[in-house]
Amino acid sequence: MSADRLTHLNAQQCGDLLSVLSEFAICFSDRLGLYTRPAHGIETTAEFKPKRMRAYRVPEAFKPDVEKQSREVLDMGLIRLSVSPMANPNVCVAKKNGGVRLAVDYRYLNSFTVADAYPMVTVNETLNKIGSANYISLFGSKSSYWQIPVAEEDQWKIAFVTHDGLYEWIRMPFGLRNSVATFVRAMKTILRPVNAFADTYVDDMSVGSGQWSQHMYHVRPYLQVTRDAGVTVNLDKCDFGKLG
Repeated sequence: MSADRLTHLNAQQCGDLLSVLSEFAICFSDRLGLYTRPAHGIETTAEFKPKRMRAYRVPEAFKPDVEKQSREVLDMGLIRLSVSPMANPNVCVAKKNGGVRLAVDYRYLNSFTVADAYPMVTVNETLNKIGSANYISLFGSKSSYWQIPVAEEDQWKIAFVTHDGLYEWIRMPFGLRNSVATFVRAMKTILRPVNAFADTYVDDMSVGSGQWSQHMYHVRPYLQVTRDAGVTVNLDKCDFGKLG
């Protein structure tokens, strides 16, 4: 982490913070975390029937990028080759910096998916809880949805087809009807032991405290429950000890 991100802290505070972060360095690992309690399930209505849809056309110029991304998530163990009777079409989403991002069109599956009624957190609720603190640290989870597995019995439903094959997700992909609810429930469950001073807004978690010494006392158990849950945090998406 570059020193210029800590210029708002004095030397003693920098030392305190780096000591805590070093103690929980595994939370900031490049490895993708895995939180298994519980896996993401996909309950469908009685009317749902598997549908083998055709892959959307990919311009020739983008095919190498699509193939590269498929190989990467395959090598990471996030997807596997599939023999599913279901085939959801891939979608190529243009990136701001050029190229494309591989996604999947789950509209058909979503239309038969039973909605999860778990309440969503609003940003105002998080601000009301944490915003009055004198010191606030923000933590962004690493490739958030991919840290949650999909229930084995439901993986066939989210199979997707590209121009070079049929795959199915092992980890929870973006675009499913209840993926946000599953992720928010997971984060709320993880943070329950520390919810007096920590909260989450989807994949952004925050810790707020009145005094610096108290803040270090709070950040440590936050990182402990994160580590124990098997979740990893993206250091580049974190801000530490910001003045409230």
